[in-house]
Parts: sequence; structure tokens; C-alpha cells
Amino acid sequence: MGLNTANDAAIRARWQVIWVKDRRIHRVGTGDDMHEALRLYGLAVASPERTNVTLRCQNMGFPPPVKYRPRVVTFDKPRRLKDGTPVTSVRVVPMAKLNRNGIWWCPFCIQLRRFVFEKGWWTQEQVWMAEPRMRCPICSVSHDSMEVRKWNPLAARLFYAPQTHDPNGPPPRRRRRKPKEDS
Repeated sequence: MGLNTANDAAIRARWQVIWVKDRRIHRVGTGDDMHEALRLYGLAVASPERTNVTLRCQNMGFPPPVKYRPRVVTFDKPRRLKDGTPVTSVRVVPMAKLNRNGIWWCPFCIQLRRFVFEKGWWTQEQVWMAEPRMRCPICSVSHDSMEVRKWNPLAARLFYAPQTHDPNGPPPRRRRRKPKEDS
């Protein structure tokens, strides 16, 4: 099997148009027919009663725009840190700040979205799982998807160290210890 070229990817992609109408999510799959998907997407966008219209790829994830991708910034002159060590380059991850603000890149919707926190008890392949997860509100892809973890640093941390609280919400309250009584 050769490398994944643009033509090969275009042939393999399966497209779906999703929109919200009357508080229900509607999905229309077009298979590998990109032209039909674009036509349906245009009609859905033009309709005033449809909201959150999305053209979604069902089986392939896409990277975020270049300005949100991790990069290394190099300096012409070395800069010094607070401890005095010189630094000539810094790794910048702009998506980390967006993730902390609750905005995640959905590689299947190809849009920035505010993922929804679910406490747990969801099903995957007819098996009930009791772990919390973050998921896209439109296409329902969760944070433990390889494509989501690839572009969202917070998703990678959640996958390896699951939390029991909503990362978009306030931090969990800490319990206070009762003072010891002298006897």
C-alpha cells in the first residue's frame, strides 16, 4: 500500500451533511459523492430554519488551520529565561490555549467547536462504559478518538489521565479537613 495521496484521500472520503432543526440533529449521508454533499450543504445553509449546518467527513480527520498547529519559533538573538539560561527556540502550541477555554478542533466536522462533557454511562458497540468523556455536540466524536487527540493537547491529557469533572467548567471543590481535637 502506497502513501496517502490527495487523489486517494478524495476517493476514500465519505461525506455527510448535518444540521439542527427543531432541536433535532438531522444527518444525510452522500457516500463518496463530494459534489452532492456540497449541493446539500449549500441548500441547508440557505435555509433559515436550519442551524449548525456542517459538512462532515465520516471516515477521515483533517488538520486545523495552519495558525492553530504546533510550531517552533526560533529567535535571531538568544533570549534568557528567568533563571538565566539562554533560549534560541520555543515550541508554541496555540490549540492548548483554545482547549483550556473549552474550544476544541473537531477533525471530522473541520471546525472549532465547544465540546460537551458527559459524565459517563454511554454505550460503545453495545457495551456500557462508565468513564467520562468530551464529545463534539454535532458529530458525537469523543476525545479518545486518535484524530481528536492528535490536534487537541487537552484531549491527549484526558485520554491518559481521565478526569471526573468537566474540564470546561469550574474546578472541583476540595474538601476541608476537620481540625484535630486535642484530648
